[in-house]
Amino acid sequence: MNKKIILLTLLGLGACGDRVGKLNSIERAEEMQKDLETRRLFFSALEGTYEGIFSNGDTESNLRIVLTQTLPDYGVDRIKTLQELEYEFQNMAFHVQITSWSSSRSAFGCTVENVKPDIKNGVIRVVSNDCPNSYHLFVKDRLQAAEASSRILSGDSRDIQELDGVVYSKNLSTKMSAFVQKVSE
Repeated sequence: MNKKIILLTLLGLGACGDRVGKLNSIERAEEMQKDLETRRLFFSALEGTYEGIFSNGDTESNLRIVLTQTLPDYGVDRIKTLQELEYEFQNMAFHVQITSWSSSRSAFGCTVENVKPDIKNGVIRVVSNDCPNSYHLFVKDRLQAAEASSRILSGDSRDIQELDGVVYSKNLSTKMSAFVQKVSE
């Protein structure tokens, strides 16, 4: 008789443990979804086409930067599964297309996929063997990038209109300054 009671008790505790586990998974998914939505604010605020210049002090060249989210927000009216959320966290990035040209109309460009920005400090580092330059782009400007990023993540700012940057050439030892403004979403 005692063996039957112990077995029934253990089975009951197992079922209770499953419920607790499911509740913990749901709570964890809700927390992850809130974090994901906060991160999406950053990506949405920066996505778009920017145009401007980069200069080494002596010469200027035109610059176009297109930032496209790898995973657009498709929105759902439910709590996503942990697997869905993990996939989005791992794959949330920008595809970056950069084109530069001078007044002589000679142009070069490159595309870099899966660029993961530093959303805490408001920096997007675009580095690839396929690009003749590497780019460090700052939300708003170099000195206030972290503050501007914080305003985006808190929901106080929904759109970024300009990026300030530093361009490092593979062929020159000097760094160049870049400034671009958003021309389209």
